[in-house]
Amino acid sequence: MASIEKKKTKNWIYALIGFAFLCIGIFPLYNIVANIERNVCYPKVAQSQNIPTTFDRLIMKEEIYAKAKSLISSEMNRNDVLTVLETMAPIAVIHSEDRVVDGSYDTIELDICYLPINNVLFLVFYTNDGIFEEIRLIIED
Repeated sequence: MASIEKKKTKNWIYALIGFAFLCIGIFPLYNIVANIERNVCYPKVAQSQNIPTTFDRLIMKEEIYAKAKSLISSEMNRNDVLTVLETMAPIAVIHSEDRVVDGSYDTIELDICYLPINNVLFLVFYTNDGIFEEIRLIIED
């Protein structure tokens, strides 16, 4: 009976060790894959939008943000803003919320790459009339 319990304990220890190695290996692997993907995605976007190419994730996101900010004007409505952003890359409206007092906002993801860490997130604010008010870059690192 004692040997069965010893065997179960030993199996649990092996399982925990295996899980620990799996977790330790996944995070570096994710970063390596993200870096490789970034080397493919960012030059394509930079070329199509006429912005400087860089492989630094934060600098590239700021360049894309500056380009988006320059393309959107204050008299645009929500649909116009989404259309402009969609010319840069496919978009996904992650969250949309109507604020009671002073308008509404959208959280928009510009799907530049496959992995979310390489994509760009914006907060876009609108007035009560649905007219563009402000765009902000979300840095999630």
